[in-house]
Amino acid sequence: MPSRSRVGPSHGRDGRQRSNRKFRWLRGAARRILSPRCIKRGTLGESMRAKLALLLLTTGLVPLANVAAHHSPAMLYDLTKEITVTGVVTEFQLGNPHMRIYLDVDNNGTTEKWLAEGGSRTQLMRVGWTEDEVKPGDKVTVRGHPPRDATRHLIHMEYLTLPDGTEQFAEDIRYEQFQRRRPQ
Repeated sequence: MPSRSRVGPSHGRDGRQRSNRKFRWLRGAARRILSPRCIKRGTLGESMRAKLALLLLTTGLVPLANVAAHHSPAMLYDLTKEITVTGVVTEFQLGNPHMRIYLDVDNNGTTEKWLAEGGSRTQLMRVGWTEDEVKPGDKVTVRGHPPRDATRHLIHMEYLTLPDGTEQFAEDIRYEQFQRRRPQ
């Protein structure tokens, strides 16, 4: 059987495969930089080593950012206790990561600034919350959990009583459902 010579766009006249000239320099540089022999000999510059280490470190940490951002309210609030706070709304944000209502609360003649933090925008909008649910100047009552640090004026809002007397659920999930499911 006669030998076939390979001649064409991917092979040269001598029959050997041609490499893509555009990326030949990149393959060669990557091969030299990442070769263990090059790193062992120390021919790879210190700044390049630092850049490579930084790149590997950041690509390894990026997936962890989402994990750190997702948290339980039990980190900040005592879910075993419940408090009620009544005040005048100064600002309302139906935003991410949580809905926030800033309140001026009268405490025996002195005004305290409180923050009521509720569920996520997406979950609340699915159950009917709107951007104009609460307006500055509205007098509302918030029922929820106090902060673990008693010096802070925070409340983990579960229920919000609007000026017209309507009580709305203001959290993503009902924690009492989990209490009922736990084995005794």
